[in-house]
Amino acid sequence: GTASICALLLAAAVFQFLCLDAASTRRFTISASTVAEGQFYRIVTSSFLHGGLLHLGMNVASTAAISGALERSAGTVRLLSITLWAVPLAGLVSCALSLLLTFLTRD
Repeated sequence: GTASICALLLAAAVFQFLCLDAASTRRFTISASTVAEGQFYRIVTSSFLHGGLLHLGMNVASTAAISGALERSAGTVRLLSITLWAVPLAGLVSCALSLLLTFLTRD
């Protein structure tokens, strides 16, 4: 459960920091325009990218705290199912907020 999710975050970060340069990393970030162009994989991949070690550390610490509490109260299977829908949902919300911000700030 929680340990597996944190291990996945760490493994993705090791891959990102050791194997991807900045331009390659941008191929996996999310924006409403890239998703609208059909690059749907970004909805999920963006959840595993980190801006640096501090960002990674904060994400792993908060994931461990929140997921640990959720796993203790709801169980491992429910935690993993919540994670499976929360990751793409977060990407979709990010796209929606990006579109809203674009709409609100246009001239």
